[in-house]
Amino acid sequence: MPRLQVIVWMFLGVLLGPASFVFAQVNTSAISGVVTDESGSVVPNASVTVTQAATGLIRKVETSTSGEYVVPQLGPGRYEVAVQATGFQPATARDVELAIAQRERVDFTLKVGAVTEQVNVSGRAEITETETASLGQLIDRRTVQDLPLNGRNYLTLGALSPGVIPQTSNQGPASFISSTTARPDRSILVGGQRESSTSYLLDGVELRNPRVGDTSVNPSLDAIQEFKIQRNFFPAEFGNSPGIVNVATKAGTNEWHGSAFEYIRNDKFDARNFFSPSPEPFKRNQFGFSAGAPVKKDKLFAFGNYEGLRQRLGVVQRGLYPTQKLLSGDFTGENPIYDPLTFDPATGTRKPFAGNIITPDRINAVAKNFFPYIPTVNGPTVQGANLVGTPVQKLDDNQETIRVDWLISQKHSLFGRQTWQNAPLIPASLVPFGGQLTVSKGWNEVAQLTSSLTSTTVNVFRAYHSYAQLFGQQVTVSSNLAATIGITGVSSTPRNWGVPNVGWQGYSGVGSNGLTQGNTINSYELADTFSWVKGAHSMQFGAEVRQSRMFLDSDNSPRGSFTFNASWTAALDAVTGNPVVGTGQGVADFLLGYPTNMNGAVGTSQTHFRFYTDNFYAQDDWKITRGLTLNYGLRYEYVSPPAAEELSHVFGFDFNTGRQLFPLLGQIRKSIIKPDFKGFAPRLGLAYNPQWAPSWVFRAGAGIYYDQSQLNEVQFTTNSPPTFFQQNFNYTGKGLPPAQFGVNALPVVPVPAIDANYQTPPGTNLFAEEIDGRKPREYMWNGSVQKSIGANWLVEAAYIGSQSRRLSKRYNSSAPAVPGVLYQVVPGTQRFPNLNGMLYSSQAGKGTFHALNMKLERRFSSGFSVLGAYTWSHSIDTDSGGSFGSPNLNPANFQLDRGSSDFDIRNRFVTNVIYELPFGKGKRFMGSSSALANQIVGGWQLNLITVFQSGVNRNVTSPNTSTISFITQRADATGIDSGSSFTTAGGASITPGEGFGSNNRSLYWINPKAFAVTPPLRFGTSGRDLISGPGFWNWDVSLFKNFRVSERVTLQFRAEFFDALNQVRFNPPNMDVSSPFFGQIQGAQAPRIIQLGLRLQF
Repeated sequence: MPRLQVIVWMFLGVLLGPASFVFAQVNTSAISGVVTDESGSVVPNASVTVTQAATGLIRKVETSTSGEYVVPQLGPGRYEVAVQATGFQPATARDVELAIAQRERVDFTLKVGAVTEQVNVSGRAEITETETASLGQLIDRRTVQDLPLNGRNYLTLGALSPGVIPQTSNQGPASFISSTTARPDRSILVGGQRESSTSYLLDGVELRNPRVGDTSVNPSLDAIQEFKIQRNFFPAEFGNSPGIVNVATKAGTNEWHGSAFEYIRNDKFDARNFFSPSPEPFKRNQFGFSAGAPVKKDKLFAFGNYEGLRQRLGVVQRGLYPTQKLLSGDFTGENPIYDPLTFDPATGTRKPFAGNIITPDRINAVAKNFFPYIPTVNGPTVQGANLVGTPVQKLDDNQETIRVDWLISQKHSLFGRQTWQNAPLIPASLVPFGGQLTVSKGWNEVAQLTSSLTSTTVNVFRAYHSYAQLFGQQVTVSSNLAATIGITGVSSTPRNWGVPNVGWQGYSGVGSNGLTQGNTINSYELADTFSWVKGAHSMQFGAEVRQSRMFLDSDNSPRGSFTFNASWTAALDAVTGNPVVGTGQGVADFLLGYPTNMNGAVGTSQTHFRFYTDNFYAQDDWKITRGLTLNYGLRYEYVSPPAAEELSHVFGFDFNTGRQLFPLLGQIRKSIIKPDFKGFAPRLGLAYNPQWAPSWVFRAGAGIYYDQSQLNEVQFTTNSPPTFFQQNFNYTGKGLPPAQFGVNALPVVPVPAIDANYQTPPGTNLFAEEIDGRKPREYMWNGSVQKSIGANWLVEAAYIGSQSRRLSKRYNSSAPAVPGVLYQVVPGTQRFPNLNGMLYSSQAGKGTFHALNMKLERRFSSGFSVLGAYTWSHSIDTDSGGSFGSPNLNPANFQLDRGSSDFDIRNRFVTNVIYELPFGKGKRFMGSSSALANQIVGGWQLNLITVFQSGVNRNVTSPNTSTISFITQRADATGIDSGSSFTTAGGASITPGEGFGSNNRSLYWINPKAFAVTPPLRFGTSGRDLISGPGFWNWDVSLFKNFRVSERVTLQFRAEFFDALNQVRFNPPNMDVSSPFFGQIQGAQAPRIIQLGLRLQF
């Protein structure tokens, strides 16, 4: 839909909404309080006037018979609260700062006297939260603008909150979003939930991409007023997620304000990476401007922002590739290789190649055609790599925000905003035509009206449109290379052209299978909220109706993928017939053209889906006594199952008959999945602020929360025959090889038409989604204690817990039987023997989470603020919702996969400080400096972020020789302590985890002898996520110098130091037991980085 039509649609929807209009942002905040006289008696019917300082917006209410007042549906900002009552002196509280999603309490004690006598009271709000059990952390405007942020990404600040984990590096948890988008800065994990479970709201607009869960727009810091992390318990107004990032944008005011800025980084300022001889090539420029102004004072306001990013990053990549000697067939000095064609059925053995050499006439022609795409290396192998390079990754990011606020009258206002971002990422690759191109684009428009119907009722009506486009596609070329090389049974569509994937055991692979994952989605929403204050009750009733249309593209392996794991050139055990460990070479298997695994696909999975979201809620905050508030509410959520427009592209599966079911033939509903109408989500919270201890607050809350089903799983209804046909073959290496490059590898199979006689072609990899689909459900609870110390200090301790059910979980539902608790696979017992395998997306996952959060906070006052947060937590689940290709190991026993979550970080401490140095005019030291002296000694500011974090968990993996497809095989545990010392083949004594900074010392994190390659036809014996990687600590520091240009204009110079102490932050070790790097740390995060910036602020 063209942009103009979208905007017209939204404003028509608004104008056809409620008859009265008012001004609002994300109007989820309120000012409340009680008015008493000097004796403590309540004052009813007092007039309370709330005025927003920046725009002149006025709201008037009266106190109830109990002296209480509530002014709901206010946006964040600074307010003045004035109270008048007959027989009393008027009282005014100025500079009341109201944050997003906050209920701020301002009480008044009136004195008897004439109305001409004015009493001013402190407008400083209470730092404790006395009227809500909600847990969260406000990140205010000063924090957003002043703290050092590498990349200027606001989500980095979200990790300052207790219970929040950033997804910003290899030191974070294993990330499906990062692997799909190649952008680890587009998501965070909140309150022990999966990364796809976090909702991102921008002025009430949902930014979360429903396919993978990342944010479709990452707004500029200069467009953000403030934001709040809401977790574990929040009112019924919010839903569709157990964790929320709630962002409010800046607006125009009665005064001109804005900024112009540029930040510069390059490798000239940077330290070198621990694994690099010199700093990687790097250049980054971030630049932009913002401006807000009155179009008409007290009536019409405008704000605009633009930010650009240009980044060129040299990425250190290491690989071990076959040498020219090996590619010529000469394996002298390597493992002995055996000729697979000499297999003798009588003895069950093979004969070795003479001299351990494959003669040129035996080298497969298709294998030779791959040679130009294998990096040429003839140098020595150093730390397991014979090729090291720094290819350049390119990122160009542009975004803009435009906002208009119209105060039609003191009761009626209109607000509209549009935000747009486009950030394509071109990959860096060590091999020809490697890497994934990521296309990321998003925009949204919102129009919101609020209606102050009476002094006790307010209505908010909102309409919005959101668009998100995200595609991760392997680099393509201008010709059909697969056909040129000689690969059959793969896609011939130009968008899939490229180098097919080849992998060898013990070496780095080349090419890619051409996996394309992406979607575009358009969503339109109408929402209405009615607020009603009745006595001690502050009630809200709301409804949200959303329609979405999504285009899904999930072509998996359209170029083909071939794995060579040395089985065909290994010696065979005369008794078992299995390949003998320590013999054979994967590269030799490749030269002969005999793969152990191969897969490829033809056709298309591209499909359009439609679905609807309906939410209804009621919420009441009941002020039972002066110090006791009950928060209770009920929410109902319904999300319709996505229904395909191209019915020939989707199917269901009948487990009784083993046949596919097609809506095109009327065999199953169009949506495939049954609707789930059980979406009731009650909330109950309590906040107690005892009058005998007014500095203490005791809070507790519990509720049911639903998460959106990850729409990435919808691909399971499209990614199979007949419209998309994928073949997969696994071989054990026994006997004679059944398939060879250029002969019968990936045969071309005709795809039959859909009719009543359709049969799934044998050997197919089938994908299916659970028909009885249910929304993921979270049971969440918390208890917390807050203590204020003085006016600005807060101490908080909180316990939070949750239990997750119906989580997305993948497994091969056609796998052979694995009886009892044994690990041995029983061949020939597949549930559906005509299938190679069926990857099944179910809702059978479970999880639990427990955490202790402790926080010390000093809000900004007298030039200083600090926030320190410690989290101890433990997350356990049966599946962490990871990337494609890592489903559960044993479909017959899910408990084998129960363990610490991929995102389980046991200990995390983070603190941030903002400190205006006390020098210069008006400060503690040199306060009477001259204007010239003040330009030198005054205006300095120091800011820092410090993080201490324990390591993340990883699986120890092994090549999959179980004959079961769609699993990530785990290695065998040998019984040796993974942290014990060992001796290398060269005689060196190694203690894992020691000697990381010394020359020629080990980079081993674990003893590799603690694990072994899993033998064929069984599962590995090691547990899930068994190894915890290295933790880290980090200091980010910035120093500002502000130069006063005029009374309202400041020029700011910024020097920012990331990892200021240059502490090495190691990545998790290589966990592939078959890799020559197994157990070793192979990479580290960026070292010390210096960024310089210049800002003009007015």
